[in-house]
Amino acid sequence: MYRALRIFALAGLLALIVFVAFEYAFSVGVFPPFVSLAPELLREAFKTTGFALTFTSGVVAVVVCLPRRQFRWAIVLSVLLALATYRLFFAVLFLNVAAGLRLGSPPVPALLLDPNVVQYFPVLVLALLVLIYSFRQPSVSAPVGATASTSRHAHES
Repeated sequence: MYRALRIFALAGLLALIVFVAFEYAFSVGVFPPFVSLAPELLREAFKTTGFALTFTSGVVAVVVCLPRRQFRWAIVLSVLLALATYRLFFAVLFLNVAAGLRLGSPPVPALLLDPNVVQYFPVLVLALLVLIYSFRQPSVSAPVGATASTSRHAHES
């Protein structure tokens, strides 16, 4: 199970990183707009694939956390899933606050103020946390349903 979580989270993270690279290439003018449709299709494909893989790995990680009574992980991952679901709404809020704080100065890259990139920050954080969770060793305590069956087998022997 942890290997599958690792694969989904890593694949989603890599797809989102490639998407951000494409977005940066579009913002600096490497790909002139409307010259070729291929870079735009690739950008959308990486964006959609990265989101789908990351969201799926987040849901599976929450489902794995609950029977193991890892409620802190489940809560944090659930909050990130909610932020990822409503990512555009929170990106608009962040950009409005950033505009009020005048964060558009030269030290802050324009890419961090791009709504196409900002809305995927929670998704990137979700992918990273699922990846971290997948590398953690499972606890030695068995799930709730497994304790009764193992104790019954111990008494029969």
